[in-house]
Amino acid sequence: MRVRRFLTAGAVALCVGVLGAGTASAQLLNTGVGGSTSAGAAGEGVGEGVDVSTATTLTRFGFYLGTPNAATSLKYLIYDATANQLVYSQTQTLAAATADNTLVLSNPFSFALLAGRTYYFGIVANNALDVSYNYVAGTPLSANGLTLDDPNIVFSGFDAPATDLSTAGASIAIQIYGTQASTVPEPGSLLLVSLGMAGAGAVARRRGAAFRRAA
Repeated sequence: MRVRRFLTAGAVALCVGVLGAGTASAQLLNTGVGGSTSAGAAGEGVGEGVDVSTATTLTRFGFYLGTPNAATSLKYLIYDATANQLVYSQTQTLAAATADNTLVLSNPFSFALLAGRTYYFGIVANNALDVSYNYVAGTPLSANGLTLDDPNIVFSGFDAPATDLSTAGASIAIQIYGTQASTVPEPGSLLLVSLGMAGAGAVARRRGAAFRRAA
């Protein structure tokens, strides 16, 4: 009984390992550098809306920024517009001043974006900060089930950022990284899984085990 249980668990682990392949963190959306730069005072920030149609595990995001001040602290924000609340924040301190349109990514993390919701990805700093953006025009950018939701919103306050969801006519330049479940395994992966399960079954039959793995 123990032999069959062990082998079945091994086959399941093989399936999960192979079928889960292809979900490494990747760039999911990138607007590129914006055509204009907006100057914000200390404690002022902006947020770019994203409509999510594919469940995503967010691992990193960033903006094209510039600040003349060394040791500027940036606070990355995720505001769930559907739930009407701030759901994530992360603080990062820059080692030196940066030129405008410098891509500055958050530190890696993990956060689940739920399908059917709209999130605002925000940035606010304790010093003056320039943020790259484009004027809203044409069809919103969409990639990998993530669609920009224009226009942008405004955040205020560094220590306790808040927003009233008031909008301005800009699309904030942003990059988003994450993972999304792979639903269709490659043919080679299916063959490997089949062979592994067949081998496990053959060994179990030879030993006369008859135990169904508990859920």
